[in-house]
Amino acid sequence: MDSGILNFTCERKECSAYADCSLIPTQFRKGKSNPDETVLFVGEGPGRAESESGLPFAGRAGDLLRKTVRRLNVRGVSVAYTELVRNWDELAGTGAALAPEVIEECLTHLKADIDTLKPTKIVVLGSVLKSLCPETPNIAKARGQHYDHPVLGKIFSIHDPAYILKRQSFFDQWKIDIQLALGTSDAQKKADKWSKPSKWRLLTKIEDVEEYVEHLLTDPKIKLIACDTETKNLNKCYGNVLGTFQFCEDGITGTVIPYMHPGHGWWPDDMKRLNAALTRLFTEPNPKFRYWVFHNVAFDFRMIMNFGLGICKFNRPLLDTGMMAYCQDENRGKSGIEKPYSLDSLLRDYLHAVKYEDSEIEYLKKQGKLLEIDIERLAKYGASDAVYTWRLFWFILERAEKEDYKQKLLKLVEHWFEPVNRMIGVMGSNGFWVDMDQLRELKNPKTSPIVKRMNELTEEWKDSAPAKEANTRLLRKKLGGRMKPTFGGGADAWMFDIDKTEHKQCLLLDVLDLAPLDYGKSTRVPIVEAGSGQEVKLTPVGKLDKAFQERYMHVPEVERLHEHSGLKKLKTSYVKSIYEFLDPKNGQEGAIDSRVRPSFWVTTTDTGRSSCTDPNLQQVPRADNWAKTEIKNMYAAEPGCALIQLDFMTSEVRWWGILSKCPSLAKAFLDGKKARDNYSVAAADFLKRKPKMRYEILAAGSDMLNPEDEDDKGLFNYKKKTGPNSLEMLRGKHATKVMKIAWKMLHTDMVFRALCQAKIFAGIAGDIHKSTASQMYKVPITQVTKSQRTDTKSIVFGTMFGRGVKAIAAQLHIENIADVQGRIDDFFAQFPGAEQWMYDIEKKGEKDGYVESPIGRRRRLLTFQLGYGDDGEIARAKRIARNAPIQGISSDGAFLGAAMFCDWLIEEGKWHPHPTKECWQLQDVVHDSLVIQVPIEDVPEALRELKPWFTNKLMERMVDIWDVEFNIPLEIDFEFGLKWGEIDAWDGTQLHLDYLMNHLRKNETARTLEAA
Repeated sequence: MDSGILNFTCERKECSAYADCSLIPTQFRKGKSNPDETVLFVGEGPGRAESESGLPFAGRAGDLLRKTVRRLNVRGVSVAYTELVRNWDELAGTGAALAPEVIEECLTHLKADIDTLKPTKIVVLGSVLKSLCPETPNIAKARGQHYDHPVLGKIFSIHDPAYILKRQSFFDQWKIDIQLALGTSDAQKKADKWSKPSKWRLLTKIEDVEEYVEHLLTDPKIKLIACDTETKNLNKCYGNVLGTFQFCEDGITGTVIPYMHPGHGWWPDDMKRLNAALTRLFTEPNPKFRYWVFHNVAFDFRMIMNFGLGICKFNRPLLDTGMMAYCQDENRGKSGIEKPYSLDSLLRDYLHAVKYEDSEIEYLKKQGKLLEIDIERLAKYGASDAVYTWRLFWFILERAEKEDYKQKLLKLVEHWFEPVNRMIGVMGSNGFWVDMDQLRELKNPKTSPIVKRMNELTEEWKDSAPAKEANTRLLRKKLGGRMKPTFGGGADAWMFDIDKTEHKQCLLLDVLDLAPLDYGKSTRVPIVEAGSGQEVKLTPVGKLDKAFQERYMHVPEVERLHEHSGLKKLKTSYVKSIYEFLDPKNGQEGAIDSRVRPSFWVTTTDTGRSSCTDPNLQQVPRADNWAKTEIKNMYAAEPGCALIQLDFMTSEVRWWGILSKCPSLAKAFLDGKKARDNYSVAAADFLKRKPKMRYEILAAGSDMLNPEDEDDKGLFNYKKKTGPNSLEMLRGKHATKVMKIAWKMLHTDMVFRALCQAKIFAGIAGDIHKSTASQMYKVPITQVTKSQRTDTKSIVFGTMFGRGVKAIAAQLHIENIADVQGRIDDFFAQFPGAEQWMYDIEKKGEKDGYVESPIGRRRRLLTFQLGYGDDGEIARAKRIARNAPIQGISSDGAFLGAAMFCDWLIEEGKWHPHPTKECWQLQDVVHDSLVIQVPIEDVPEALRELKPWFTNKLMERMVDIWDVEFNIPLEIDFEFGLKWGEIDAWDGTQLHLDYLMNHLRKNETARTLEAA
């Protein structure tokens, strides 16, 4: 039959909906290339749009399905659309399951359509599968699978398009499922290759191993080798055993080589030959194959390094199929798919295959007893991992080629992910040293300053009049209006507890009558004062969130609540949990080296930023108050060592300037660099002139000097917290010898005075937010006020990340929206290139459906790919288009620099797989920051070596590999010290370095004496 409508007449008068039934027909479109093949899509039932139009799939969701099918139907098969239930009612869309009798009544019509169309595949959408086959799993697990129905026969399940509109991150996988339904999926085309069972073999003779290694290294037909390991457990550094290696070079057979499996022991001489053969395989230069391919390469790399061969650098790049899949679909992580980038998940969804399954093996794997499995049984299990990793690599690569992304993908995974994974493996092996004395002090309620302060706050509530009133009201409510309970306790009893939500609401909303800024969905009855006559009625619950606390921070009770909440979070989130993460877990007294070894992930965020778990070292609080400093000081350098923290200067704004090529933004950065360089040169020259010069004198002189006043009478204005001080202060009891020397030198040594001026100006001009404020407000940079700087900073980050004018106004606490819009207009008037880039990148994202960073990392904008979205969704997509390239490349640059530096450490012998305190050890990488531990006397050398790897050499690498154009150079800051919470900033001069090193040595001596 030709394309058209399959109308029908319903004779089932006993049906409850018979009189008002919409009688939605089936719509059919004949294919051009393969008209004899028909795919029938079956929805649950019509909605309002379908009922009004008289056609199936007529609304937004249906339109999405039709457009997607047309785009993917490259084979030209016939397509039909229908509904399981043909009537629409007001209860549609409530999520309630269809009644069995309703399904039975309408199934006759569906069966008639099937008899007419004779579809080659029936595709049921969303909840239709559950309605037809109640015993099947939910759609999240059932999609992409075939099921048998007693009447309809074999049916195939996919998500309903309405679900895709709500959860856009699943769109990419949904397209793959539709491709399979249409018979156009890459996986189906090559089903024999991708999904057929793997073969395996076990090599137990050393001669066979050596012959196999020779084959892998020399056979020109081999393009890549997939590799996997099986280990006793998931421990990173201690208490683990590498049981087997498995390799696959042809996509068919996995070859397993026992290593330390208890079921197969090697004679000592054979073990030496085995280590030699495997070392040769991994390290012999210029083998015929091009890539090593793993799945979760960071773990396997660490196992080979720590528990196997001690190899740090391999002869070919180590690629990771999970990360390749992430690069192709970064939104998959938010799709709701369980373990979205795991091998099992990707095989199921991409190759429609299931690797060798063994429930007992999976159970023992979770128990850390994998190597208790018989060697042959384990070999069959492990071999399939290698085989399917090999197949997955080629599937992803072919898919990337169709998207014109193959070369960019390979370049990204080879030159960014590969070295970064190695660095993550090294960093995970190192761990971060924890000061156990500090941790125990914070954990013990008798010695913890945090617990002490929390107890003080509890007592302070009892002296607060509003808290007393809240306590009285709460008591009265509890006692039913009586203040003399039957069994003891009365008006003097204290029950107010700031940790209880009802008590906080009573204090802040009822007693203090603070107006909420936002409301939750629930309601409550206010607790009013007895006899007040105040009307009591059900009211929405006001939120006591961060915004509320910031708004009312001037209220003493809110300030006290804020402090208490912060201390409680520090105590529970950082102190109590840290013991669990020491290696080995729950080590306490038995911890081998007092180090936590977190897991770093580079596939868990859609922006490309990394994440960290167990524990999360990327969210250790800033040391901006005494309590947070105590927490951060749990992480420290080992005795005899120091921590160095490196930060990229204003990284995201700098990259905005690089990407936009905005001349005025570039000028702001270049002026700051020039000021810093001038100060460094002046300091070096002065030190040559006066080698015994002390930094304290320069610091005192700079504090006294006021660069805004060139008149000698007002030249000196030493400032302390009490405000400006006159010359008389230098003659008083607070004057120090250093201050007096500085005062004298400012009068008698014009070179010294010029150096002080250079130091001050480097700090001012080097502040990018002051620099941009200077241009925006058209005032000299030395006259920029704190308020102007704060406003400009909010506008810079707000516009850069696509915040609306209302959001920026709220952040600035300004009610006049027009005023804020005027400031934004003033900013862009001074930085038109930055504004133009914002406009261009939004348009590119809208046109292409994605934006791309300079190194080829894509951020797919599903709202634009779908072609659907309300104003809020479109605005969000535009914000992502602005944000993703900047935030992604900022983090990527930092990680690439860390990876390059890590490789240098290995090559120079400053690090090895079982590091000692003499090694330079990477500890943590946080977006645009890095922490490293080095011996104290190596600090000056480490500072010299670190700088080029994160500036000039990093830029050179990005130019060579990705042709990144730098109109602004990358710059970094350094801080160092013994404890992470007490690191001192270095201004880049030798004079300051000498001072800080002297301070560092004194602190180490004090620490040693205290420990003794």
